[in-house]
Amino acid sequence: MTMTAAERYREQRQIQPEIVDVTAPSGFVFQFQKPSKFSLLFRYNHMPTVAANGAVQKWIEQGVIKEGDFAPDQAAAIDESLRLRDRVLELSYSPKLVVGTADFAKDEMSTDDLSDDDATYLFQWVAAGGDESVMLSTFPERQRQDTLAKFSRKKQRTATK
Repeated sequence: MTMTAAERYREQRQIQPEIVDVTAPSGFVFQFQKPSKFSLLFRYNHMPTVAANGAVQKWIEQGVIKEGDFAPDQAAAIDESLRLRDRVLELSYSPKLVVGTADFAKDEMSTDDLSDDDATYLFQWVAAGGDESVMLSTFPERQRQDTLAKFSRKKQRTATK
């Protein structure tokens, strides 16, 4: 039997999913299959809404377009959000995230049990292709929060000396 080109490529590249630890804001360590940044973009067939909104804001600031000229397609945004949700569920490894009731014997965890901060972080991590530096540029509020937290800790350490 002849191998297809796709089978030859996979065999040649010995593609194995990489399982990585992802530490959520709560400090809990989730294991996820590391997403491919390009795979994510190919799945969505366009750049993530967050990045597009940032680009639109820059275009408005630069006068390329006028404020109000751009109305994001709500249906497309909803569709993209659902795809991202599915990708987060698909890539979760341990505990395996599921919608609805979890089977603890199978190391599952219901998304209902995730805190908002942890869920937001995991979604951002997957949307950034599992790359922390991309997260900081795509989701700048993470960078500001981290900077403020470091500043506060430094201020507290100085005050205690």
